[in-house]
Amino acid sequence: MQLIVGLSQLLSKTGNIEEYNELLDTINRNAKIKSAYRRYIRCYKN
Repeated sequence: MQLIVGLSQLLSKTGNIEEYNELLDTINRNAKIKSAYRRYIRCYKN
């Protein structure tokens, strides 16, 4: 959550919504990859 607040503050200074959206997309994609990896590891351990 702190990251989102930081990004919002950065956006208010730069005003570049496209870069902001790209950054959020990247963060979201990375989170999904990590989540899928954790599920895979959990299944593999059992």
